[in-house]
Formats: sequence, structure tokens, C-alpha cells
Amino acid sequence: MEKNTGKRRPKTSSPTRRESLVSNVKSKLDASVQRVRAILPSLKNTIPSLRDITILVALTVIAFASGFFVGRETQEPMLPGDFVSIQEIDTQDTSSLTARVPEDIVRQDTGAVRIPETEGAMRKEGESQDVPGKETIATQAFTGDTGVVGPVPAKAPEVKQETPRQETAAPTTKEKMILPVQGRIVSGFGWRKHPVYQDWRYHTGIDIGAVEGTPVKAALSGKVVQSETARELGLYIVIEHPNGIRTKYAHLTSSSVKRGDQVKQGQIIGQAGTSGVTSGPYLHFEVVSGDKATDPEGFL
Repeated sequence: MEKNTGKRRPKTSSPTRRESLVSNVKSKLDASVQRVRAILPSLKNTIPSLRDITILVALTVIAFASGFFVGRETQEPMLPGDFVSIQEIDTQDTSSLTARVPEDIVRQDTGAVRIPETEGAMRKEGESQDVPGKETIATQAFTGDTGVVGPVPAKAPEVKQETPRQETAAPTTKEKMILPVQGRIVSGFGWRKHPVYQDWRYHTGIDIGAVEGTPVKAALSGKVVQSETARELGLYIVIEHPNGIRTKYAHLTSSSVKRGDQVKQGQIIGQAGTSGVTSGPYLHFEVVSGDKATDPEGFL
């Protein structure tokens, strides 16, 4: 093997470099010492001296000890009479209640006691007039909660309050809805595919097949509130009924009533036809309860 004949680097640095490192460390130490010497005078002015701290602690201990001994001397001893004894009250035991009853009142086996009648005593309502000098018998009431002993007052007769009769109005006869025209229902209530536009729409009534010119009758008695023409419904009539229901009749060819007319159930209000957007002759019949369209078949 070939030996490395090159010069080896010395393990230690040169004396000049060593002196420079020592001088740098020494200068840093001197700077730190100068900073500490600058801080010490300021700390000396802020921190109290040890003598002041010792005096403050001694005064605190003396004040606490004097207050403790003074309070101990002025404390009065508690006498046995100062204690309050609390005894549990047995509300179910009636033996203590009988001890409070005067000796002249003797409890009987039947739950009644004899009370000597004195002159001038007030007689209670409902008691019979007895011969003076005799003893009267009165039932006693013993309550476990209050310990009150005394005669049970006679119960007053219950007075039934008479309620005024309410006058009921004479029953009114309700009309049952009838079909405006007789025929087959060609389109029901709800979602359906429109016969003309061929898209899905919500049908708010029913379509009843009828020959053009068929008389249309009022399903219920009421007042005509609309008699107008629309693009899709054509000529239509709306009748308002007393029970809050409205009925609509559409695709008419003619109308025999006007707005504000009073009509009766079964009265002819127009003729069925093909006005508006239709796929043939039929009557569009609609029932609106409140503000919501309802299936007319539920009223028939």
C-alpha cells in the first residue's frame, strides 16, 4: 500500500489565533461585568433594605398576636341554656294530642266526647235544643298536623248553581253539493299531463265531459262574484257560498247570470262548451275551500 506522504495539518491552531480568541472572550466578560454594575445601583434604589423588611414582619406578627389574645379574653362562654333542642314531631302519633285535651273532656269509643254545657254558650246551627243541665254530645275532630281538638261543624248543604239555559238556534239544513252537469269525468284532480300542451301540470279541478250547449247548474246556492273571460279558462263563473266555499265553472259558451246575482242550487247559470284552451267539449269544475283548491269529488 502506498503511504500518504503529504504534510499533516497541525492539531492546534497558531499562537496568534489563540491570543485573538482569548482577547475576544475577555472583552465579552468585561462588557457583561459593566452591565451588571450598571444594573445594581438601580436595583438598590427599588428593593427595600433587609432591615425594613424585618421591621415590617415583626410588626405584623405583634398585631396578629395581640388581636388573637384580646378576642379570646372578651369571648363569653356559652351556657347550656343557650342551646336549642330540636325534637322530631311525629304527625302520625295521636297520643301527644290526647294529652292536651282537658280532663273534663273524655274521649268515647264511638269517636264522640261529652262536653258540659254552660249557660250562655252559643249553640251552633243544626244542634237540637236540649234540656238545660244535661250534657250534649258533639263529635270531635283530631288532626295530626295541627293538634286541634274541637267539634266538627255541620256540613252546609251544597247549593247547586243553576246554569242559564242556552238558547240553541234552529238547525239549518245543509245542502249537499251536486254535479253541475251529468257526464263522465274525463280528467281528475291533481297532477296530470295537459291534453293540449302535453306537459305535466297540477289540475285544480275536474273535467266533466258534456255536449256543447249542455245547461250548467249551480252546485250550491250562493252569490255570483265573477263572470269573466280568461285565455285558458275561457268564459268562467265563480259562485261564493255561505259556508266559505267557492265553486268555479269554466269553458262555457254562454252565461245566464251576472256578477252580484243570487242563485239557488240547481239553477241554470250557463252552457258548457269549448271556450279557452280545451281538447274538446267539457266543463271544468273547481272547488276552492278558503284559499286552497280541493278535490270536488270529496264533496259529492
